[in-house]
Amino acid sequence: MFVWVGSQADAAGAVPLYTSLITKLCEGRFPMPEVNVAGEGTGDARYMASRLVPAHRDSEAELELMSPDYRALPAEARTDLRGRLLPAEEPSMLQWCRHYYVHPRLDRPEQIFASLAS
Repeated sequence: MFVWVGSQADAAGAVPLYTSLITKLCEGRFPMPEVNVAGEGTGDARYMASRLVPAHRDSEAELELMSPDYRALPAEARTDLRGRLLPAEEPSMLQWCRHYYVHPRLDRPEQIFASLAS
């Protein structure tokens, strides 16, 4: 499990909190997931960002449909957010789906994976 801690927060103080929360959420699961807490601007944060699905490669309209939180951001915050993301060569989930002629429904984000199964 990866936990991202922004530059305004104390990463060292967040480790025990997130570790206990994830342990509680994953109780009874085997194997227990490893907890990696990364502070913004550190090498761990760059590693974590490189492991994420590059959804920022999708169009602005697609991101708005899939994420209401993204839609609620002001334009300058969106530009800042997209500018801080690392470039990626891997396709986003939507690009990958379209490569295999699967077109997930974007109007209901909770059903994206359900539309992949049909």
